[in-house]
Amino acid sequence: MNLLQGYHVSGIYEFDEVDSIKLYQTNLKSQPLEWAWRNKQITYNYNSQGYRAPEWHDCDWSNSIVIFGCSTVFGLGVTFEETLGEQLSSLINSPVINLGR
Repeated sequence: MNLLQGYHVSGIYEFDEVDSIKLYQTNLKSQPLEWAWRNKQITYNYNSQGYRAPEWHDCDWSNSIVIFGCSTVFGLGVTFEETLGEQLSSLINSPVINLGR
């Protein structure tokens, strides 16, 4: 994971600096066999500004909801489709731009 002063570097990553491979390997040893994340593929796709959101020029700003917040809004440890923003987007049928950190 590339990280510059708390900033995520654009790209797609299997782990995050907090949701690290080391933490995953530790959890594999302590969690039961039916642990939901044992075989779940999670990727973190960061835009050029370091957010788990589309590139700014691809956002429909005038018709979108923007959400800010912590790791819960960011979606730490969950697939993009499971993030709060994507769940909200499905409920309201409108784009949601995730600015969670």
